[in-house]
Amino acid sequence: MIEDIIRSRRSVRRYKRDRPGRDVIEKLVEIAACAPSASNKQPWRFFVVDDAATIGRMAQAVQKAVERIARHVEPAFMDAFRAYGDYFVRFREAPVVIRSSSFCRTSSTRTLPWKTARQFERWSSTRASSAPRLRSRT
Repeated sequence: MIEDIIRSRRSVRRYKRDRPGRDVIEKLVEIAACAPSASNKQPWRFFVVDDAATIGRMAQAVQKAVERIARHVEPAFMDAFRAYGDYFVRFREAPVVIRSSSFCRTSSTRTLPWKTARQFERWSSTRASSAPRLRSRT
């Protein structure tokens, strides 16, 4: 059974325009919530987006993040990085996007610097802008 699932897996690059029914979306979220997590803390939330304008804004935000990251890629690796093309924003054509977001607590129950998806995005973008350039392993 597991082998069949692994062998039949595929990467979706083009999406049908048909929106799945609410029952299908709810079932997918229910199944995703069963994924294993450390100490069974299940530190995630799922956001279902079916508004094309919102999906477009999400894709724009991801594209801006890719551009911020690109500024830290060494010129020798830029062609390989750019070869991904629109890999990170392929979801922009999907009729529905299910976005997962995690929140974490440290073992002392002190929260990390974010509590919401928006706070995480702000926190991670400040980290990306101060990240060192990627280096080769020569």
